[in-house]
Amino acid sequence: MKAQNALTLQLEVFNADQLQMLFLSDLDLAQAGSAADLFKLTIIKNTPEEYPAAQMNIRVTKDNTLLLEAQSESFRIPADPPGTTYETDNRELINNNFFLHPGDPTTNIRIKESRLSDDVEEIQKEVLSSGKVPIGVYRLIVDIVNLQTSSPIVHEEIPFLQATNPSFVRLISPGVPFGSPAPSSVYTEYPVFQWNGNGDEYKVFVFEKKSMIQSMDDILNQLPNWESEPISEQSVIYPQSGDVIPLEYGKTYYWMVQMQVHTSAGILKVNSEIWEFKLKNPAESGVAHQEISKMEVIKFLKDVLGSQVDGLEKSLEGYRTAVIRYNGREIEIQDLYRLLQEYQNRKVEVFDLILPSASE
Repeated sequence: MKAQNALTLQLEVFNADQLQMLFLSDLDLAQAGSAADLFKLTIIKNTPEEYPAAQMNIRVTKDNTLLLEAQSESFRIPADPPGTTYETDNRELINNNFFLHPGDPTTNIRIKESRLSDDVEEIQKEVLSSGKVPIGVYRLIVDIVNLQTSSPIVHEEIPFLQATNPSFVRLISPGVPFGSPAPSSVYTEYPVFQWNGNGDEYKVFVFEKKSMIQSMDDILNQLPNWESEPISEQSVIYPQSGDVIPLEYGKTYYWMVQMQVHTSAGILKVNSEIWEFKLKNPAESGVAHQEISKMEVIKFLKDVLGSQVDGLEKSLEGYRTAVIRYNGREIEIQDLYRLLQEYQNRKVEVFDLILPSASE
């Protein structure tokens, strides 16, 4: 906030800490009608001086390049006492409903012109193709000018948006895309769901395969076995308790991730593909418990250590997991799954990893 001469301007961007995407239509200050809440503008009188002819200029820049500018018609700033406050927002400005003195048309701030910069062709192309402003740093700038002297009365600018335009979410495991010839097998009732995305908030949905399901719409129209709370991580394990229907051996399940994107028009939901997997009982499958537990341990170590365990799976080809011990205590495979769940999404530091020799 910066006081200059007779007026002070205060600008506040609504949901500035969450806004990730901006739609062009919400910036058009000359387009009357419904619009999202973007910013609040407060004008404070510092002196009793009257300005018979003033003009408001509003600009939005991207990385210091002009993106949009708007100008008001001439309006009167009345001789109100110091401390008088006038408040408005972008929606009121769009609809020309902002009066410094209600009912006095000479104090009505009406936007007469709003346009995108003709010099920014690349921005224009991206806006036309998607309706969204491109990724970058945006600033909101407001000036009020004395038209009688062509001199500024007050100037204010603030960071408006760090646009990231989250647009993709890709599943990693478990399973294969919906409609694949044969779903992959999962051997635990508490699988870990993993994905990649360029957003900040996600929800996971898990559905049971029903006999009447023929399409993706059929899947999405049924109640899920589990719908996670919004999370920022890109992996989550199926819960053992809470508002959840337990997974059952022998059944096939679908899952998807929904990215929650905060935009100028509200929450935009971006859905991933739908994947499927079949839950198999390790005791009844052709895969030995030892192999299953080894696969789970390798997967967990990859999640924790990343590239440090490249080639780990190949180096363990000659091994089998005969006994699982945790802190010196022998545990069953279901205990291993429970421990992996406890460590999932926690910061883990591995100090050393020792593999026994083939003779051990």
